[in-house]
Amino acid sequence: MLIALAGLDPDFGTGLTLGALAVIGLGARIVRSMPAVFRVIGVIGTVAMLWVSGLLVIAKLADTFWHGAYDVVHAVTRSIESAGPVVVWVADTAMSAVFGLILGLIIVAIFSGVSHFLERNRTDRVAA
Repeated sequence: MLIALAGLDPDFGTGLTLGALAVIGLGARIVRSMPAVFRVIGVIGTVAMLWVSGLLVIAKLADTFWHGAYDVVHAVTRSIESAGPVVVWVADTAMSAVFGLILGLIIVAIFSGVSHFLERNRTDRVAA
């Protein structure tokens, strides 16, 4: 649904503003609402990417050499099974998203540190 709303871009809304009076109001509302629609799409997309990346990394680490994160997720979801499948899914999803966020922050810190180190070494060579 959000993608369908994104398809109603401001050009479409602007085109509607050139029509009859009833359509002009609809076109103007579409044009005014697009920034909010795109902000919502951005937030939902970011959360979805954190969730999916965390879920995939947890699963692949468990398949290869480290079961720690998978064991934690499994223990928590087993302990709340009596609350129902929706609660289990929300907990699993939230833990996966937090894991994805933490992993992403670690990667950003590593790349920032390496970039800063390389930049400092390059300016040292230029100054020499």
